[in-house]
Amino acid sequence: MKKLYTIALFSLLFLLGGHAHGISITADTLRGQRQLVQHVSQTVCSKLADEDKKSPLSKLSPADAQSLFAEVLQSSIREHIDEMSALMTINKINNPRKFGEVVGREVVLLMVKDCPISQPLIMSIGMAQVKNLPTITAEEKPVLMIVSTEICQRLDTENAKNPIINRSIAERKEVMQTVMQGAVLKHIEALSNYYGFKAIGNKVHMEGVGRKIAMLMADQCPNYLTQMGFDAIAK
Repeated sequence: MKKLYTIALFSLLFLLGGHAHGISITADTLRGQRQLVQHVSQTVCSKLADEDKKSPLSKLSPADAQSLFAEVLQSSIREHIDEMSALMTINKINNPRKFGEVVGREVVLLMVKDCPISQPLIMSIGMAQVKNLPTITAEEKPVLMIVSTEICQRLDTENAKNPIINRSIAERKEVMQTVMQGAVLKHIEALSNYYGFKAIGNKVHMEGVGRKIAMLMADQCPNYLTQMGFDAIAK
């Protein structure tokens, strides 16, 4: 399941060009770069909030979500083009397109962390790019929904105690593992009745079940998945 939401976030970053590894949002890669990324990210987040008031972002199709995000990101970068140009001049950058792609990727990573309203949109775009997603049949979906709903509710409870985003990466990982295990154990009878006890004891089979549960969570509580994807990339 961890692999699924990490791949989903990677997929969105690949749409913006290049790899996610090696991107830093905690320190300037170039002088002034972190400040530029923060400014663009804030503008994007504000624009998405305005769009969400017109029509909930969570209701957009993956294609519409991708189109809107690209448009908002590009217009936000244009609003900070003077700052970006000055930064390029100071750091003697002669490839504006490549630098723009780097800024775009860093903006996405920062928004996953600091812009909750963007998370359903980002997850929707990322999931749409993931290849070979497992198929959830109409018969098994209600069984899996019981577990995914339980996980989301437990995460909401944990978040109410202490915002998950404010916890360390290790703490978030532990919470996710504890919540998932608890939810699966609570509904192990329903899972066993559908898949059979032999399948429940098969690690490979259960990894597939976990990916399907993650797919449902991407619709039910995408903010937690995007945060975990960010954690995996930021390691």
